[in-house]
Amino acid sequence: MSRKLIITVALAGAHCALAAAETNAISGAYVSPMFTAVRADDARTVDDDPAFTLSGGFRLLPKWNLEGNVFRGSFDGVGGDDLDMDGVGINALRLFRYERNVRPFVLIGAGSLRKDRNLTADARDTYGDAGAGVMVAFRRAEQTGSALALRAELRARHDDASEGGRVDRLLSVGLQYAFGRRTEPAPAAPQPEPAPAPTAPVDSDRDGVPDALDRCPGTPAASNVDAEGCEPDIDRDGVVNTADRCPDTQPGVRVDARGCELRDEIRLPRVAFAFNSAELLPEAFVTLDEAAVTLRMNPDLRIEVAGHTDDVGSDAYNLELSQRRAEAVRRYLVEHGVTNTMTARGIGEREPVADNATEQGRAQNRRVVLRILSR
Repeated sequence: MSRKLIITVALAGAHCALAAAETNAISGAYVSPMFTAVRADDARTVDDDPAFTLSGGFRLLPKWNLEGNVFRGSFDGVGGDDLDMDGVGINALRLFRYERNVRPFVLIGAGSLRKDRNLTADARDTYGDAGAGVMVAFRRAEQTGSALALRAELRARHDDASEGGRVDRLLSVGLQYAFGRRTEPAPAAPQPEPAPAPTAPVDSDRDGVPDALDRCPGTPAASNVDAEGCEPDIDRDGVVNTADRCPDTQPGVRVDARGCELRDEIRLPRVAFAFNSAELLPEAFVTLDEAAVTLRMNPDLRIEVAGHTDDVGSDAYNLELSQRRAEAVRRYLVEHGVTNTMTARGIGEREPVADNATEQGRAQNRRVVLRILSR
């Protein structure tokens, strides 16, 4: 068979696929007779002639079919050395999901092939199959559950492995008839929906106050809360009693995250950096997170982030290093939701708070503080 005829068969199969009607899945036992166009391996020295394939199988798993097939073809050979091929085999088909009424698949299989020649020796050999195809389902017969589909597939068949291998290409087009078995049960008669069971009010933070009435969601479990779900705040400074380190501050006094009065600066005692670097060490994060809470409680304060060093190294180097460290702290606070007006200034070694002659004193001098410029 010529290449032009093979292309014509493929186009005809595609045209039938586009014309098929919408349907459900095909399942159960089935049989599939198909016309097969064979492009024989050149080493066989025969023409490309038509053949016949008959497949039959059943649904093994939801996405897998197991089927057997028989093949029969006669091919004109060079110099009258014609070839008859008869094969029998078994295939496994992996089915993919339907797109409208079209279901693609891939296959793999094996079998036995008998080859009878007019002039040369006959042979019998095993073969392997691999290929892909598509099933296009027509409308199901609702009374019987049976279904009809167009089936088209292209496979490569390999045999004669002992002689270097022969590969034939087979394009098959035919019909597949599935016997009366439905894939989907008939829809059950609609049942009235049961009345919803009454549900208890939701209390996400488990403080005893339902979410609908809770003005302070997220309080720790088993906290002592009022009727609105809020922890008590005796001095009314915005810090609840359980977190307030200074529970007797005067009304109107600005306080930090611990409930203590804010004065001229906010100290950051555990903020440390890598050696000769502006990289914050992990132990600094807890202190900076608490400072961020304080500034978010007082968003109108103008802040100067002041960096200090000890006297080790030159004055110019220490000034530049302290500037970078102050900017690192400012950047961290901004990234954690602080909206206050903040500037960063490096002071270097010029304002020590301890004696630089001792290691303990130098450690105290290496610091960053938040200076309150306006209230």
